[in-house]
Amino acid sequence: MEIFVTLEDTDTGVGLVTAQFKGPREARISQFTDLRLVEGDSKSGDWEGSIFVPPNAETGIWTLLLIRADDKAGNRARWTTEELQARGVPVELKVTS
Repeated sequence: MEIFVTLEDTDTGVGLVTAQFKGPREARISQFTDLRLVEGDSKSGDWEGSIFVPPNAETGIWTLLLIRADDKAGNRARWTTEELQARGVPVELKVTS
């Protein structure tokens, strides 16, 4: 699954963007992915990443738990499942096998 995010930080610039997914059962280990800058620059750009679902992953609905962005000064912004849904971002991934 591909993840695309457009971010802007006109001060120090974005340094790191991470997405975290959780499996159908809360106790399952979440999958993380670091996004890479694919267009623009760290002050205003598009970031992209892929989530790898292992062959033995738990089947069912996986949920985008959060997107986190750290700027180059160490400040952090987070968008939770609920915040992403309110912005119209799809947050569910169905794993069938």
